This record gives sequence, structure tokens and C-alpha cells, in this order.
Amino acid sequence: MFIDIHAHLNFKAFEGDWRQVVARSLKNKVEVIIPSTDLTTSKKAIDIAKSSSGVWAAVGFHPVHVLDRDWRSEVQHIR
Repeated sequence: MFIDIHAHLNFKAFEGDWRQVVARSLKNKVEVIIPSTDLTTSKKAIDIAKSSSGVWAAVGFHPVHVLDRDWRSEVQHIR
């Protein structure tokens, strides 16, 4: 088994075909970790991860997204 540890399927570029990407990955015995960069991509990663076993969300905030906002209150929306 292999694991793709950095698949941003939660980004807009994959909006229309993340399901196909997940299906191809799992068919080829590649599980997927979806990292997040902000609240929106964290929620999307969780939604995608719930769709299949073998897919996980890595929830968090990229440093550039925490400099000018109250990210601690945003984290409460993920829990």
C-alpha cells in the first residue's frame, strides 16, 4: 500500500473531479491524506474524507492564513 500524503483535493482545481481522483487512487491501492490551509479547505477535506475509507483529512491552517485573522475562533467551527 502507498499513501499520497499531500493531495489538495479540497482545492478548487479538483472541484469537479475529486471523486474520480479518489476512486483511481484507491483502485491502485493508494490511500490519500488531504491537507488543509484554512477553514474552508479544512471543512472540504473533512467532507471528502467522509466519502471513503482510505482517505483522511489533515485539518489546519497555513501560516500565511493566520497572520491577520482570529484563527483560534475559526478552529471552533471545525470541531
